Amino acid sequence: RLSPRQAAQLNAASAEVSAKIGDIDAALRSLASAVKSPSSDERVFGLYVQLLIDHRTPAECWSALQALKDRGSPSVAAGIGYLQVLRKSFDEAEMTLQVVIESGESLAQYPRALGLYALAEVNTHFLKGFIPGDSTDELAEWVTLMELAEQSYLRVARTGQAKWGAAALNRLSGLSLFTSEKIQTFKPPSELSSSNKQRFAQGFKQRSIILKKQQAQSLKACQELGLARGLFP
Repeated sequence: RLSPRQAAQLNAASAEVSAKIGDIDAALRSLASAVKSPSSDERVFGLYVQLLIDHRTPAECWSALQALKDRGSPSVAAGIGYLQVLRKSFDEAEMTLQVVIESGESLAQYPRALGLYALAEVNTHFLKGFIPGDSTDELAEWVTLMELAEQSYLRVARTGQAKWGAAALNRLSGLSLFTSEKIQTFKPPSELSSSNKQRFAQGFKQRSIILKKQQAQSLKACQELGLARGLFP
């Protein structure tokens, strides 16, 4: 007789075989059974999240993952956080995704990339919602938020996961276009001297040029990654 852990692992192995031959329905049935076991490990949760996100609707994913939200799985948290972003529940997503950050590279490639991508979307949302006032401190905060969002997308690309890496590079390209245009609208803070106002304007003009180059580079990298991994025809 199989132990609960052995039964869960057997279901997971069966699901992997089914997924490889394209029988996603059978794979998900096996995994839905496996994740019910208290002995399920992160490999089982990770594969379940991957197949759900890639092959089921957001509503179906939400229902399936909500049933597992108290299992303490970082992979499940990555899936729920991503779905919260789709629902525009950005504050909740930020809290949900903290466990993904804490898990670091111990988490499997797909759920880690998914969670980091969702967090990058959260950071971009907060950046776009922040309007700096007439002060150097608030402008510095905007630049910090911009750099945080940029680095968030790059972290996804560095996981090596093709789907979410390409998506992150595409989003980084769009973010770079937004910030390159936005930064040109900022006026030098009134608290600055005339000479410093001139330096401020020149500095932001140069940053805008760099961001436009980054936009083109990110889009090219996205296309190259997608072609290399067979994401694009």
